Amino acid sequence: MPGAVTPLAVSSFSPVSGTIGTEVTIRGSGFTGVAGVRFGGVAGEFSVRSSAEITATVPAGASTGPVNITGHGGTAASREAFTVRPGIVLSALSGPPGTIVMVAGAGFAAEEAVDIYLGADFSLTDQALASATSGGPSRVSRPRSRPVPRTLARHASPRSAGIRA
Repeated sequence: MPGAVTPLAVSSFSPVSGTIGTEVTIRGSGFTGVAGVRFGGVAGEFSVRSSAEITATVPAGASTGPVNITGHGGTAASREAFTVRPGIVLSALSGPPGTIVMVAGAGFAAEEAVDIYLGADFSLTDQALASATSGGPSRVSRPRSRPVPRTLARHASPRSAGIRA
């Protein structure tokens, strides 16, 4: 029937698990005009490839749960859950002194410690070592050497830490 709207539905997605930053292909119907994709309730970036396929990136803060698509026909949820595995993503892999690196991840318990290890060529100064936001204590140390004698304070958010090198 001309002008009929195809119902919004999620039939499958692949892969079925991954860490934040994983690209997921979602298949179904009615994807034209989709306004949002959520993993365990957290909005992720997405691209509509066709009326039957979307690619989406698992966002920081996502948790294990259904994949939800919101569009003109309401919201459709996958029958199966996408499993978010523990892991981290860095906002920058390198940079000049003063670069802020955000460490985001999934699978951290509220009071779990976050340890940051820097390469052997990293030099510390007497200035502020780092700033962090994590649910547990954070330490900065160098591999194959004794721990750096400065400990970062306990902060509020268990999902990300900003480190200034």
